[in-house]
Amino acid sequence: SEDNIDYFELQKSNDGVNFNLLAVRESKDIAGNYYEVADKDIDNKVSFYRLAGYDLNGLITYSDIVSVINDNQKDFVTIYPTALKNTDRLNIVINSNSADKKADYHIFDIQGKEILRFSDNTQMVNIDLKDFNPGLYFIAIMCSGKTFTKKFLLVE
Repeated sequence: SEDNIDYFELQKSNDGVNFNLLAVRESKDIAGNYYEVADKDIDNKVSFYRLAGYDLNGLITYSDIVSVINDNQKDFVTIYPTALKNTDRLNIVINSNSADKKADYHIFDIQGKEILRFSDNTQMVNIDLKDFNPGLYFIAIMCSGKTFTKKFLLVE
């Protein structure tokens, strides 16, 4: 509902955390309105968007974050950041519009010891690294009958 909404901001992010203004639209103050924005700067494999609704009292309400996959990019799996601290979270995105997003994840240390194993059926996974020691890690992701291997560095 647009009751008491002054205007909307469409915000964009390349990492799903840090958002920048993409467009502003004034509220039409009628429920069920349609707004359109064209993003002409799609250079990432995955872009994240959210709406910020600013009401007449100055309060801000955020929508859920929506990810959009640029199918023109080649990598089926994206991880970020690739260098991080153990207080950060490793983000993994399955870049597929197919309904089957079930994936098996295996994280190995530099010696090949499996540190973590799990399965998930969502497009985006965040892994808490607080129990990991600094070092180089490899993640094997099995999805859609293929195995993808990526590496990331955990620093102190």
